[in-house]
Amino acid sequence: MKRMIRLFSNEDGHGMLEVSMVLGLVAVAIVIALFAARMGASAAGA
Repeated sequence: MKRMIRLFSNEDGHGMLEVSMVLGLVAVAIVIALFAARMGASAAGA
């Protein structure tokens, strides 16, 4: 629980960096999922 609170606190200067890293990973996961869905759709259509 302390770790979650520390993520959103910017007192040590690393909080926002960790949050941005998590958001970046989520964005990459979404892009990969969309790409996989598009590839699957084109494969099914062909």
